[in-house]
Amino acid sequence: SAASYGIAQFFLNGGSSAWVVRIAGTNAVAASVSTTHVDLVANGPGTWGNQLQAATQPSADASDLFDLVVRELATSTAAGIRQIEVFRGLSSDPAHPQFVDDVLQQQSSLARVHTGSASAGADASDVCVDIDDAMSITASANTNDPDFPAFRGGTFAGGVDDYSIDGPSALGIQGDPGRGRPSTGLYTLASESIPFNLLCLPAMSTFSAAAWLEAYATATELCERQRAFFIADPPSEVIDATQPLESQIDQLTTWFDAVGDKSENSAVYFPSLEIPDPTAGEPMTTEASGTIAGVYARTDSNRGVWKAPAGTESSLTNVLRPTERLNDAHNGALGQLGINAIRVFPIQGSVVWGARTMVGADLHNSEWKYVNVRRLALFIESSIIEGVRWAVFEPNDEATWSRLRHSITSFLASLYQQGAFSGTAASDSFFVRCDPTTTTPADQQQGRINVFVGFAPLTPTEFITIHIQLTSAA
Repeated sequence: SAASYGIAQFFLNGGSSAWVVRIAGTNAVAASVSTTHVDLVANGPGTWGNQLQAATQPSADASDLFDLVVRELATSTAAGIRQIEVFRGLSSDPAHPQFVDDVLQQQSSLARVHTGSASAGADASDVCVDIDDAMSITASANTNDPDFPAFRGGTFAGGVDDYSIDGPSALGIQGDPGRGRPSTGLYTLASESIPFNLLCLPAMSTFSAAAWLEAYATATELCERQRAFFIADPPSEVIDATQPLESQIDQLTTWFDAVGDKSENSAVYFPSLEIPDPTAGEPMTTEASGTIAGVYARTDSNRGVWKAPAGTESSLTNVLRPTERLNDAHNGALGQLGINAIRVFPIQGSVVWGARTMVGADLHNSEWKYVNVRRLALFIESSIIEGVRWAVFEPNDEATWSRLRHSITSFLASLYQQGAFSGTAASDSFFVRCDPTTTTPADQQQGRINVFVGFAPLTPTEFITIHIQLTSAA
């Protein structure tokens, strides 16, 4: 899939950690099985679930409880177990602390309780001879080896794949975890437990232009809430790759102009890339977002988030060439609109040659014109909010304001020492305000502390100002 190549390119170009969220089409079906004690369904649709097996046995702790083992085979036919989960003392009673539904929701990555009709049934003797042996039982459903008793459980069945996704409905479902309805797909990332700062959706390049706009709005809204940055791939249908390059650029810019509500938390790159296909042994075309995300991560690690992820240091690994060869004139035409070029130079090879956000057009004159400036602001805001949580339950008074000023100033001073800001002195590079002029008596009564932080980015010398509002519980 486009995502698998994008993930590989991310790590090859400098990425170190990634959250991968799977999105299945509307016709995908989860595999299921019926056992003596409980009906189960795979934790997600697709044929992968057909490689699951489950068995139960009465619990040794009490006659009304049972033990459950769920395991995933390495393949559906060959011996080998990829992972295994064992749960003891489960109950079918919702009031019991070991209610099977709750336990699987909280602890299992493989299965959930099935409320519908299961696609497969377990063996009539739905019991492992000893559930402890499940760790070493061979993957075969039946075996006569006395050292490895037969896995007398059931194999899940009925799992169906569907990769036909298009538009915002394919991004997942926004659930209600508090009521047992977990979010899926992109909405899984809307959680403080998943700290991400870059987002790529390689499959969006296959969306229709109209569906792309809707998905873009959803993705950038999420990024703005999570203080993350979206690296977008343009929809392939808006560019006719059989046309001359100048015509392709005209088509791209026409589409880009039609993207009305652009987000400063996003950037787009052109053209696509040719990379080696390890599965076919020949070149293939892939979208650029995964590769570019790796360059962002590498630049962050080597130089800092304040360094633009572009230039001669932004060479692309495992890339044969961009699908089109851009020159200075092409680069200038794209850059002034806010579209970043990927180019080839004789010594450096394929490199990123643009660092503008999607609001970076010259006519917009946005303070968030550059990727590095916007991402530095997001980094500062996220770091400050995380670093001053202690203030939430403190008195909303001058003593707390003073501690906040000192804490934030120390953090910004460390960034200044690393070269994150322009200015010949720290006083020229940033400021922190938290005092009666920012937090009025009315704010205090409503439990709010207002902090204003300004910094001078490495491009223009003007200040970029961030307003951070804390809610005091005191």
